[in-house]
Amino acid sequence: MDEKFHAAIECDGSCTARFVQNAHISAGNGIFIHDVAMLSELTAAHQIIVGDKGSRKGEIIGGITRATMLVKAQNIGSSAYVKTVVIAGADKLLHERQNSTIKAAKLQNINLPTLPSCSNWLLASWSDTAGNSQNGRSDARCPQR
Repeated sequence: MDEKFHAAIECDGSCTARFVQNAHISAGNGIFIHDVAMLSELTAAHQIIVGDKGSRKGEIIGGITRATMLVKAQNIGSSAYVKTVVIAGADKLLHERQNSTIKAAKLQNINLPTLPSCSNWLLASWSDTAGNSQNGRSDARCPQR
């Protein structure tokens, strides 16, 4: 576990929490946080939703949040100049697997057909380093393929 995180959770399905701070959470399906995600690294194969429907809570403050299909929160970022990175539409594990396969093929002098880079599938990436906070509903969604 990375020393900057106080807790680490890995699960094949979904993970639900009331509040997350200084944590590393990786889920095979989704991550659902009722109130706030602060200074954490959240990675989900499908979606990350922070805040309950109809609630005014639901903030992502600091850290890295990434999901393949959807990242949703009421507010993203903070006026306290905390770096907040949100990535939707890119699959980190698929990208790493693709890169290791290409490296292995090059070592064995195997020519692979040209594949589109996983980074080309990145739909939305939003980084807040200047304390810019987006008010209202924040959605970053990958289109259905």
